[in-house]
Amino acid sequence: MVGASHIDIGPPQIDSMKGGDIANMVKLPMNKDFFWSTFFQGIGFGDKLANAFTFKDGYPYTITDSGSSHLFVPEEFFEIIVVKIMEAAGNPQYQISEGIVLCTCATTFKPLYIMFNSYWL
Repeated sequence: MVGASHIDIGPPQIDSMKGGDIANMVKLPMNKDFFWSTFFQGIGFGDKLANAFTFKDGYPYTITDSGSSHLFVPEEFFEIIVVKIMEAAGNPQYQISEGIVLCTCATTFKPLYIMFNSYWL
């Protein structure tokens, strides 16, 4: 995959880095709070450059958790992000129930990219 990235929380795992080159490692600044948290700058769907969106009223607070199978989104951005994900997937039928998005399993979703510190992941 072109432009694939790997997120590692904690000490770097050099054997997981492309070519083992620590010089190309990107460190994301984290907040000094209880979580691994930062602010994300934008979100892209499918072809991230053609379908990218940023936030005009500041960057949303974001908790990163590589052990979760969920994407937690600030409430004020939830609906528009879901709509954009579904548009990029070809507009399958879906519903939102108590904050959880349900849709057809056969749907093919495009890659989801999130920008942190000017880097797309």
